[in-house]
Amino acid sequence: MSEPVETHRSMVKAWECDSFGHFTVAYYFDRFADASAGANEKLGLPEGWLPVEYTARFIAELRAGEVFHIETGVIAAAESSLRLGHRLINSATGKLCTTIEERLAANPDAASMGAGQLAALRGRTVHWEEGSKDDPGLADHATEGLMVTARDHVRPTELDWTSHLALPGYVHRSSIGCIQLLTAMGLSPDYLREYRRGFSTFEIKLALERPRPAAGAPLMVSSGLMQLGMSSVRMLHRISDPRDGRRVAMLRQSGVHFDLEARRSTPIPDDLRARASHLVLR
Repeated sequence: MSEPVETHRSMVKAWECDSFGHFTVAYYFDRFADASAGANEKLGLPEGWLPVEYTARFIAELRAGEVFHIETGVIAAAESSLRLGHRLINSATGKLCTTIEERLAANPDAASMGAGQLAALRGRTVHWEEGSKDDPGLADHATEGLMVTARDHVRPTELDWTSHLALPGYVHRSSIGCIQLLTAMGLSPDYLREYRRGFSTFEIKLALERPRPAAGAPLMVSSGLMQLGMSSVRMLHRISDPRDGRRVAMLRQSGVHFDLEARRSTPIPDDLRARASHLVLR
Protein backbone atom coordinates (compact mmCIF):
# COMPACT_ATOMS: atom_id res chain seq x y z
CA MET A 1 0.00 0.00 0.00
CA SER A 2 1.09 3.54 -0.78
CA GLU A 3 0.57 6.82 1.05
CA PRO A 4 -1.96 9.27 -0.46
CA VAL A 5 -0.73 12.55 -1.92
CA GLU A 6 -2.08 15.99 -1.08
CA THR A 7 -4.03 17.32 -4.07
CA HIS A 8 -5.87 20.37 -2.68
CA ARG A 9 -5.73 22.76 0.30
CA SER A 10 -8.26 25.50 1.01
CA MET A 11 -10.85 26.89 3.44
CA VAL A 12 -14.62 27.33 3.71
CA LYS A 13 -15.65 30.83 2.68
CA ALA A 14 -18.72 32.29 4.37
CA TRP A 15 -20.59 32.67 1.07
CA GLU A 16 -20.07 28.95 0.37
CA CYS A 17 -22.32 27.94 3.28
CA ASP A 18 -26.03 27.23 2.87
CA SER A 19 -29.01 28.44 4.89
CA PHE A 20 -28.44 25.57 7.33
CA GLY A 21 -25.03 26.89 8.33
CA HIS A 22 -22.69 24.36 6.78
CA PHE A 23 -20.47 24.00 3.70
CA THR A 24 -22.70 23.58 0.63
CA VAL A 25 -22.34 20.14 -0.99
CA ALA A 26 -21.75 21.61 -4.46
CA TYR A 27 -18.62 23.33 -3.18
CA TYR A 28 -17.30 20.03 -1.83
CA PHE A 29 -17.56 18.78 -5.41
CA ASP A 30 -15.85 21.93 -6.66
CA ARG A 31 -12.88 21.10 -4.43
CA PHE A 32 -12.90 17.42 -5.38
CA ALA A 33 -12.82 18.38 -9.07
CA ASP A 34 -9.67 20.37 -8.33
CA ALA A 35 -8.25 17.44 -6.35
CA SER A 36 -8.89 15.23 -9.36
CA ALA A 37 -6.89 17.66 -11.51
CA GLY A 38 -4.14 17.54 -8.89
CA ALA A 39 -4.20 13.75 -8.99
CA ASN A 40 -3.77 13.89 -12.75
CA GLU A 41 -0.54 15.84 -12.23
CA LYS A 42 0.84 13.91 -9.27
CA LEU A 43 -0.26 10.36 -10.10
CA GLY A 44 0.14 10.49 -13.88
CA LEU A 45 -3.39 9.54 -14.88
CA PRO A 46 -3.92 8.35 -18.48
CA GLU A 47 -4.95 10.85 -21.16
CA GLY A 48 -8.45 10.73 -22.59
CA TRP A 49 -10.05 9.42 -19.41
CA LEU A 50 -12.97 11.23 -17.79
CA PRO A 51 -14.95 10.79 -14.55
CA VAL A 52 -18.26 8.98 -14.92
CA GLU A 53 -19.37 8.41 -11.31
CA TYR A 54 -18.83 9.84 -7.83
CA THR A 55 -19.89 8.56 -4.42
CA ALA A 56 -19.44 11.06 -1.58
CA ARG A 57 -19.96 10.30 2.12
CA PHE A 58 -20.21 13.25 4.50
CA ILE A 59 -18.98 12.30 7.97
CA ALA A 60 -18.51 15.59 9.83
CA GLU A 61 -19.76 19.03 8.82
CA LEU A 62 -17.57 21.99 7.95
CA ARG A 63 -18.62 25.55 8.74
CA ALA A 64 -17.50 29.01 7.63
CA GLY A 65 -13.84 29.81 8.24
CA GLU A 66 -12.65 26.24 8.69
CA VAL A 67 -9.55 25.04 6.86
CA PHE A 68 -9.14 21.71 5.12
CA HIS A 69 -7.03 19.70 2.69
CA ILE A 70 -7.63 16.71 0.42
CA GLU A 71 -5.47 13.60 0.08
CA THR A 72 -5.84 11.32 -2.95
CA GLY A 73 -4.77 7.83 -3.93
CA VAL A 74 -5.66 4.99 -6.27
CA ILE A 75 -8.30 2.53 -5.03
CA ALA A 76 -8.12 0.18 -8.03
CA ALA A 77 -6.73 0.29 -11.58
CA ALA A 78 -7.51 -1.88 -14.61
CA GLU A 79 -6.98 -1.55 -18.35
CA SER A 80 -10.42 0.02 -18.91
CA SER A 81 -11.37 1.42 -15.49
CA LEU A 82 -9.83 3.45 -12.70
CA ARG A 83 -11.06 4.32 -9.21
CA LEU A 84 -9.60 7.15 -7.16
CA GLY A 85 -10.22 7.86 -3.49
CA HIS A 86 -10.20 11.39 -2.05
CA ARG A 87 -10.27 12.18 1.69
CA LEU A 88 -11.17 15.68 2.87
CA ILE A 89 -9.56 16.39 6.24
CA ASN A 90 -10.02 19.29 8.67
CA SER A 91 -6.49 20.77 8.69
CA ALA A 92 -6.89 22.20 12.20
CA THR A 93 -8.11 19.03 13.93
CA GLY A 94 -6.96 16.24 11.60
CA LYS A 95 -10.52 14.89 11.57
CA LEU A 96 -11.80 13.11 8.47
CA CYS A 97 -14.83 15.05 7.20
CA THR A 98 -15.70 13.57 3.79
CA THR A 99 -14.64 10.78 1.47
CA ILE A 100 -15.37 10.51 -2.23
CA GLU A 101 -14.82 7.65 -4.65
CA GLU A 102 -14.30 8.78 -8.23
CA ARG A 103 -14.65 6.32 -11.10
CA LEU A 104 -13.07 7.16 -14.44
CA ALA A 105 -13.45 5.50 -17.82
CA ALA A 106 -11.69 5.93 -21.14
CA ASN A 107 -13.28 7.85 -23.98
CA PRO A 108 -14.10 5.58 -26.94
CA ASP A 109 -11.08 6.90 -28.85
CA ALA A 110 -8.68 6.73 -25.89
CA ALA A 111 -6.12 3.99 -25.70
CA SER A 112 -6.20 1.40 -22.94
CA MET A 113 -3.50 1.69 -20.31
CA GLY A 114 -0.23 0.02 -21.08
CA ALA A 115 1.36 -2.48 -18.70
CA GLY A 116 3.90 0.05 -17.41
CA GLN A 117 1.33 2.76 -16.68
CA LEU A 118 -1.01 0.24 -15.09
CA ALA A 119 1.77 -1.05 -12.83
CA ALA A 120 2.70 2.51 -11.84
CA LEU A 121 -0.89 3.33 -10.85
CA ARG A 122 -1.26 0.09 -8.92
CA GLY A 123 1.87 1.09 -7.05
CA ARG A 124 -0.05 4.15 -5.78
CA THR A 125 -2.89 2.05 -4.31
CA VAL A 126 -4.04 3.23 -0.87
CA HIS A 127 -6.01 1.51 1.86
CA TRP A 128 -9.68 2.40 1.39
CA GLU A 129 -12.67 1.63 3.58
CA GLU A 130 -15.37 0.46 1.20
CA GLY A 131 -18.93 1.70 1.67
CA SER A 132 -22.02 -0.45 1.99
CA LYS A 133 -22.31 -3.26 -0.57
CA ASP A 134 -26.10 -2.78 -0.64
CA ASP A 135 -26.32 -0.07 -3.30
CA PRO A 136 -29.98 0.94 -3.79
CA GLY A 137 -29.28 2.02 -7.38
CA LEU A 138 -30.73 5.03 -9.18
CA ALA A 139 -34.38 4.01 -9.67
CA ASP A 140 -33.90 3.70 -13.42
CA HIS A 141 -37.35 2.21 -14.01
CA ALA A 142 -39.42 4.61 -11.90
CA THR A 143 -42.09 6.40 -13.97
CA GLU A 144 -44.36 7.90 -11.28
CA GLY A 145 -43.72 10.17 -8.30
CA LEU A 146 -41.33 12.53 -10.06
CA MET A 147 -41.96 16.29 -10.04
CA VAL A 148 -40.10 19.03 -11.91
CA THR A 149 -37.92 20.84 -9.36
CA ALA A 150 -35.54 22.99 -11.44
CA ARG A 151 -35.33 24.41 -14.94
CA ASP A 152 -32.64 26.69 -16.39
CA HIS A 153 -29.72 26.92 -18.86
CA VAL A 154 -25.99 26.25 -18.57
CA ARG A 155 -24.16 29.54 -18.11
CA PRO A 156 -20.67 30.22 -19.52
CA THR A 157 -19.39 30.81 -15.97
CA GLU A 158 -20.32 27.21 -15.07
CA LEU A 159 -17.92 25.58 -17.53
CA ASP A 160 -14.73 23.76 -16.57
CA TRP A 161 -11.46 23.50 -18.49
CA THR A 162 -13.07 21.07 -20.98
CA SER A 163 -15.66 23.77 -21.90
CA HIS A 164 -18.50 21.65 -20.53
CA LEU A 165 -20.65 21.93 -17.40
CA ALA A 166 -18.37 21.68 -14.36
CA LEU A 167 -19.05 19.25 -11.55
CA PRO A 168 -20.60 21.78 -9.10
CA GLY A 169 -23.24 22.72 -11.70
CA TYR A 170 -24.87 19.30 -11.45
CA VAL A 171 -24.93 19.42 -7.66
CA HIS A 172 -26.18 23.01 -7.40
CA ARG A 173 -29.20 22.07 -9.53
CA SER A 174 -29.85 18.98 -7.43
CA SER A 175 -29.68 21.12 -4.28
CA ILE A 176 -32.44 23.30 -5.74
CA GLY A 177 -34.34 20.09 -6.46
CA CYS A 178 -33.86 19.05 -2.84
CA ILE A 179 -35.38 22.25 -1.44
CA GLN A 180 -38.27 22.16 -3.93
CA LEU A 181 -38.97 18.54 -2.98
CA LEU A 182 -38.77 19.27 0.75
CA THR A 183 -41.26 22.11 0.23
CA ALA A 184 -43.64 19.73 -1.58
CA MET A 185 -43.36 17.44 1.46
CA GLY A 186 -44.41 20.30 3.75
CA LEU A 187 -40.87 21.07 4.94
CA SER A 188 -41.18 24.57 3.50
CA PRO A 189 -38.76 27.45 4.13
CA ASP A 190 -41.30 28.92 6.58
CA TYR A 191 -41.51 25.60 8.47
CA LEU A 192 -37.72 25.25 8.55
CA ARG A 193 -37.29 28.79 9.91
CA GLU A 194 -40.09 28.56 12.49
CA TYR A 195 -39.02 25.21 13.95
CA ARG A 196 -35.27 25.74 13.44
CA ARG A 197 -34.98 22.70 11.21
CA GLY A 198 -32.79 21.92 8.22
CA PHE A 199 -31.60 19.11 5.97
CA SER A 200 -28.17 17.53 6.26
CA THR A 201 -26.84 15.34 3.44
CA PHE A 202 -24.76 12.33 4.43
CA GLU A 203 -24.30 10.64 1.04
CA ILE A 204 -24.43 11.56 -2.66
CA LYS A 205 -24.02 9.31 -5.67
CA LEU A 206 -23.65 11.14 -8.99
CA ALA A 207 -23.59 9.38 -12.37
CA LEU A 208 -22.70 11.45 -15.45
CA GLU A 209 -23.74 10.80 -19.03
CA ARG A 210 -21.90 11.78 -22.21
CA PRO A 211 -21.78 14.15 -23.94
CA ARG A 212 -21.74 16.64 -21.10
CA PRO A 213 -23.78 19.83 -21.67
CA ALA A 214 -22.13 23.00 -23.02
CA ALA A 215 -22.98 26.68 -22.53
CA GLY A 216 -26.55 27.56 -23.46
CA ALA A 217 -27.93 24.03 -23.10
CA PRO A 218 -31.32 23.89 -21.33
CA LEU A 219 -31.55 21.61 -18.30
CA MET A 220 -34.47 20.28 -16.28
CA VAL A 221 -34.39 18.47 -12.94
CA SER A 222 -37.09 15.98 -11.93
CA SER A 223 -37.04 14.74 -8.33
CA GLY A 224 -38.77 12.15 -6.19
CA LEU A 225 -38.36 10.14 -3.00
CA MET A 226 -36.69 6.75 -3.13
CA GLN A 227 -37.18 6.16 0.58
CA LEU A 228 -38.79 8.02 3.48
CA GLY A 229 -37.80 7.05 7.03
CA MET A 230 -38.55 8.49 10.46
CA SER A 231 -35.91 11.20 10.08
CA SER A 232 -34.05 10.15 6.93
CA VAL A 233 -34.87 10.87 3.31
CA ARG A 234 -33.37 9.36 0.16
CA MET A 235 -34.03 11.45 -2.95
CA LEU A 236 -33.40 10.97 -6.64
CA HIS A 237 -32.74 13.87 -9.00
CA ARG A 238 -32.80 13.24 -12.75
CA ILE A 239 -31.16 15.96 -14.83
CA SER A 240 -32.17 15.95 -18.49
CA ASP A 241 -32.20 18.04 -21.65
CA PRO A 242 -35.89 19.02 -22.10
CA ARG A 243 -35.46 19.39 -25.88
CA ASP A 244 -35.16 15.65 -26.45
CA GLY A 245 -35.48 14.11 -22.98
CA ARG A 246 -31.87 12.90 -23.02
CA ARG A 247 -30.63 12.09 -19.55
CA VAL A 248 -27.62 14.19 -18.57
CA ALA A 249 -27.01 12.94 -15.02
CA MET A 250 -28.57 11.07 -12.09
CA LEU A 251 -27.95 12.11 -8.51
CA ARG A 252 -29.03 10.15 -5.44
CA GLN A 253 -29.05 12.21 -2.24
CA SER A 254 -29.44 10.74 1.24
CA GLY A 255 -29.88 12.98 4.25
CA VAL A 256 -31.71 13.66 7.50
CA HIS A 257 -34.24 16.11 8.91
CA PHE A 258 -31.92 18.20 11.08
CA ASP A 259 -32.28 20.13 14.35
CA LEU A 260 -30.28 23.33 13.76
CA GLU A 261 -29.78 24.00 17.49
CA ALA A 262 -28.72 20.49 18.53
CA ARG A 263 -26.93 19.88 15.18
CA ARG A 264 -28.33 16.36 14.93
CA SER A 265 -31.16 14.48 13.22
CA THR A 266 -34.73 14.69 14.52
CA PRO A 267 -37.93 12.84 13.44
CA ILE A 268 -40.09 14.25 10.64
CA PRO A 269 -43.60 15.06 11.96
CA ASP A 270 -46.08 12.27 11.16
CA ASP A 271 -48.46 14.55 9.25
CA LEU A 272 -45.67 15.69 6.94
CA ARG A 273 -44.49 12.13 6.38
CA ALA A 274 -48.03 11.18 5.36
CA ARG A 275 -48.21 14.21 3.06
CA ALA A 276 -45.06 13.08 1.26
CA SER A 277 -46.36 9.62 0.31
CA HIS A 278 -47.36 10.70 -3.23
CA LEU A 279 -43.77 11.74 -3.92
CA VAL A 280 -42.39 8.22 -3.43
CA LEU A 281 -41.16 6.82 -6.74
CA ARG A 282 -43.15 4.01 -8.33
